Amino acid sequence: MAIIFQSGKKSFHFVRQKTEDRSDMEVVIPIIPPLQIILDQIAAPPIKGSLVFPGIYGDAQAPIDRRKRVAMENQNIKKRVRRLVKSRGWEVQPSCTWCRHSFATNLTHAGVPHNYISESMGHSVDSNITNRYIDAFPLAQQMEFSSRLLKLNNDADLMEELKGLTPEQLKTLIALVKNS
Repeated sequence: MAIIFQSGKKSFHFVRQKTEDRSDMEVVIPIIPPLQIILDQIAAPPIKGSLVFPGIYGDAQAPIDRRKRVAMENQNIKKRVRRLVKSRGWEVQPSCTWCRHSFATNLTHAGVPHNYISESMGHSVDSNITNRYIDAFPLAQQMEFSSRLLKLNNDADLMEELKGLTPEQLKTLIALVKNS
């Protein structure tokens, strides 16, 4: 159950049910303005001790039935996200795990401290679990680094090099290009 009252209704605090038997790490999700808009539209009114999205459980009382309802809602979200991705023409096929990887990777590349990322994912701060979620370098950066290995320059660097050539060196270069 998420608790929003200990933070003056500015964040959710909860332990992930999936990992609660292995970790008592509390996940803290700040309620930033875009999340507040979603909560205003579809969440239940914040009442101490109540669920944020009680509609997910419906009338299910038994833990196994509640888990099934959560799994069904996760599937509904997955289908909606896939429709969104298809409508946008994106190539990626996101899953909840992909989203967690993306979350960790994007925060890492934005310079967010590793401890914050681990904490917000519900991982132990001193564990390496979070590292498994992070893609070390985005493709554009990989391309740049690999180009350095082969001493390939981008067009801006090439233009700078050409500006430094003498007229005689330029003539020689143009003759070499024409003859190749």
